Amino acid sequence: MTTLDVGGRRAGTAWLAFVILGALCFLAVAVAEDRAVMPATALVLVAAAGSIGFRFATRWHVLVNLTILVILFIPIKRYKLVVDLPFDLEPYRIVLAVVFALWLGALLADREIRLRSTPLDPAIGLFAFAVLASVVTNPAGIVRFDVLRSIVGDNFQGNLADAANLPFVDVSTDVVKSLLFLASFFMAFYLVAGVIRTPEQIESVVKTLVVGGAVVAAFALYEGRTGYNVFDHLQGVVPLLDFAGDDSLSTRAGRLRVLGSAQHPIALASLFVILVPLSLYLVYRTHRARWWVTTALLSTAALATVSRTAIVMAAAIAIVFGVLRPAVTRAALPFVLPFLVLVHFVSPGAIGGIRQAFFPSEGIVEDQTVYGGRISSNRLDPQFDVIRSQPAFGQGYGTRVTAGPNENSRILDDQWLGTAVETGLVGIAAWVWIFVRFIRRAARAAREDDSARGWLLTALAASTVAFAVGMLTFDAFSFIQVTFVLYVLLALGCSALASPRWSVLLPAAPLRR
Repeated sequence: MTTLDVGGRRAGTAWLAFVILGALCFLAVAVAEDRAVMPATALVLVAAAGSIGFRFATRWHVLVNLTILVILFIPIKRYKLVVDLPFDLEPYRIVLAVVFALWLGALLADREIRLRSTPLDPAIGLFAFAVLASVVTNPAGIVRFDVLRSIVGDNFQGNLADAANLPFVDVSTDVVKSLLFLASFFMAFYLVAGVIRTPEQIESVVKTLVVGGAVVAAFALYEGRTGYNVFDHLQGVVPLLDFAGDDSLSTRAGRLRVLGSAQHPIALASLFVILVPLSLYLVYRTHRARWWVTTALLSTAALATVSRTAIVMAAAIAIVFGVLRPAVTRAALPFVLPFLVLVHFVSPGAIGGIRQAFFPSEGIVEDQTVYGGRISSNRLDPQFDVIRSQPAFGQGYGTRVTAGPNENSRILDDQWLGTAVETGLVGIAAWVWIFVRFIRRAARAAREDDSARGWLLTALAASTVAFAVGMLTFDAFSFIQVTFVLYVLLALGCSALASPRWSVLLPAAPLRR
């Protein structure tokens, strides 16, 4: 079944009429009170549009695509709805809640919609166990989190006469938030894996990711040239949005690092990089110029962030394509130099900024090992102290808060290390299992399959390898947008693995391996 069963056409029409009537009443009250007339008018228009496109919008792949576009286009942590609640009501949370509610209802009412098993279930289950065990085994540490230990390590206590009276903080609220975020990622994974099944549906989601990412990339390039971030000015375009971010700018080598719709330039670069293989898949499947344009936009914008992580991830993608599709990789090598020339003209200074980032005047090793550097002892040693003292399940999932008013830990720029600190070696083993299990199965199927399915699995394997490698150089799971996309890619891969060859989607011309 491709559409939601909401009780038949009459029930759906009555429900829509009720929504529109409620919106009109809201508008009438707003006019009478002379308050919020514009938001009320916008609500009526949205309700009317919903009545027109109801049957279209209730197709599962459309709902998934809508969710993806909201997460790509409306910056997380920078906007909230103009509603007074005890918590910040962000647009993506509303969309996710609605889609999840519809999916859970369909699981109960529609026999054709069911919770499907995937090859990653055992590994995901192990990580869920590690997360719960990390919380259950650390109740005292969560309520009385030792900030000094998190920053300095265990060794400091031996030099203090009264270490037991040091100040502590309660991070239980942050742990609950982290658990809810993790639950939403798991639900998104099983939602996509459960309802996006056919080749047409899978390709629809792939195209949405690529086109949406390319639009963000185009605006990121515009931001790099002008300093104006379009995504910081959506409150005048999207009704009921209130800007809650800041206008702080990030620079490197004297150059603005574009932020776009992401929470950080590195997260934005990582998003662009993991979408490039999907764009290349569409290039080789369709042979249409539009997908070359999206590939160029995503690649150029990734470099415009002046991110070392983007280069490392791109290298990982090149290696995967070289192994799984060597002929195509060799054929693409002559285009590298023209692409760099294009980057120089579209985003002046990006290549020079990246060169300086990799080769600073004092040397990359010296730059990264000084006090506070990515691999400096004062940053890493305290984390290894925690891992040695709590090796199995760590100090508790979500206990490390690296930003905001409740900040209690250093930014590690290493998600693998952060995962080991919070969920121990069991958590690390779970994520290694997730990545290795998916990559091995996708790569094996890609080698055996010359259809469009094999090419998509090549792209998804490359994106997953790139993300796993990128986790060594930034706190990947701290950034919701790119983490959500990772779970979607894993779910699409599981759906593709469960389907046979896609002869119906083969391009007219045969593709070389």
